[in-house]
Amino acid sequence: MNNMKKNRVKEENQKGQGLLEVLVALGVFMIGIASIGFMYVSVMIGSGASMERMKAGFLATEGMEAVRSYHRYSEMEEGDYFLDIENGKWVLRENGAETVNGYQRIVIVETEEDIGESGSSGKMVTVKVEWSDVLLGDREMELKEIFIR
Repeated sequence: MNNMKKNRVKEENQKGQGLLEVLVALGVFMIGIASIGFMYVSVMIGSGASMERMKAGFLATEGMEAVRSYHRYSEMEEGDYFLDIENGKWVLRENGAETVNGYQRIVIVETEEDIGESGSSGKMVTVKVEWSDVLLGDREMELKEIFIR
């Protein structure tokens, strides 16, 4: 009689233990799925931010190339400019910035004195691109170059 009671108690404990094993396995599985989900979201956010930086870099490089094609560095006055195309050529327009697909680009010209060993003067040109990222906030990228007369 005692053996029968012990066997019955063991069977009832084993039934509860099987349910507990299933719950633990389900919990481990859910943690694994959640980790994969978080990793996927992180990769997508990083990829989007990288794409935005690449576009901003392209706009900044394009702006600097436009200034290089200007060829009249000594005539550039200090100030803020935006780029425009006139008769198929880049033109610097005063007082402003341009917006290109959600990115704001501005060309800043400053006079630099005593450049290098010769002590010549030139123009420091900064092309600044600003944009807003939903997750990372306001971002900016700058390219700087000195143009010597």
